[in-house]
Amino acid sequence: MGKWEAVKIEIGKTEGVRREVKVTASSSEIAAVRKSALDVVRKHVKVPGFRPGKAPDVLILQRAKEEVNREFVLHLRAQAVRHVKIFHGSGDILALVAVIVPNMQEVADGDDVTVTVYVDVSPEFELPDYDHIPIPTFPEPDVSEEEIDEKLREEPPNEEDLKDAQELREHVRRKIYSQKAFEQHEKRLDAITDFLCNSVDFPLPASLVEMETADLLAEDIGLNPSNLPGLDKNEMDRIFQSCMEAVCRRLKRDIILEAIAKREAIAITKDDMLAYLFFHSNAYGIPMDVLLRTLKKDESELRKMRRRCLSRKVIAMLLERSSSGVSHDLSLTNTNTPFQEEDAGNAMLVLKRELRRASTAEENSAELQQADGIGDGPTESCAGPSDAEPTARPNNWVEND
Repeated sequence: MGKWEAVKIEIGKTEGVRREVKVTASSSEIAAVRKSALDVVRKHVKVPGFRPGKAPDVLILQRAKEEVNREFVLHLRAQAVRHVKIFHGSGDILALVAVIVPNMQEVADGDDVTVTVYVDVSPEFELPDYDHIPIPTFPEPDVSEEEIDEKLREEPPNEEDLKDAQELREHVRRKIYSQKAFEQHEKRLDAITDFLCNSVDFPLPASLVEMETADLLAEDIGLNPSNLPGLDKNEMDRIFQSCMEAVCRRLKRDIILEAIAKREAIAITKDDMLAYLFFHSNAYGIPMDVLLRTLKKDESELRKMRRRCLSRKVIAMLLERSSSGVSHDLSLTNTNTPFQEEDAGNAMLVLKRELRRASTAEENSAELQQADGIGDGPTESCAGPSDAEPTARPNNWVEND
């Protein structure tokens, strides 16, 4: 199915960072979508008395009305979302919340069609002066013999390790040293986060807060939200509140860091993304092949990874410019899981595909903005909470991403 070349875009209700965007396609574009949907289904529907792909439209609709409607709706949805991303700029859209698409039966011949898209966009705010952020300084971590002895008592070595006692103690010393260095590093990151979050205020996208809170419950705590009703209500509330506060703090910091990256023209490379995938796999104990399969299936997870990778790169710059001038060691982590060479190759394939797709999207965005006369999105005051939901959720509610 071809791309829409001319559409009308209107901004409906706005509240906080939530935007209601109406994308209207002409009757000729809709007629082409209808024909394409029928042609796609016609190829695999068997109709007695007709060769494959030759049955008339009326018989295809009689036998496969739902399949034709699904193709029709999916194409309308994809094209509407594409134009919303062009209109706002894909980098300014933080989350796709919902898309409302009419069924094919609701569209008469010769009618234009309007698709309503709800998105959460980046808030508007003034960046603080982020040069020379006060960062705590620490002496180089020191590991005593007593700490090594204590660690060996806590984690007794096996018989194989006991063959070389001196080498074992050196391994434990390096492990304790790395842990202390990691803790110092985390305190520096906390100082940056505190400075940025306390310097500006803006509404956070409710959709991302909800999604990432659920992720934190499931991934970091190992708690499935569906099991929460079995817990004590006070304990349940405490867990949710703690997770939501952590998510809001991290999300706010990352949004500010993205704005800094835009001002400083900082972008992530394939090598940056590969290093971050290694870090994530190592830090959370997720095998690289499992991580890659997840990213292939879940684009929202891939977007989140890209955002966090960019944040780490901006943090490196802020640490170097800070009052203490600390260098940012991206390899710092509290785990010691080795990586395999084949993991690097697999990860690079995924990254190349993603970066190629992102590059193509940016080129299409620039070309269509010029061809369609689509200007920049509207400016909007960002005062007040961002918890507005679409006013109605009809039966043809398609997306809740």
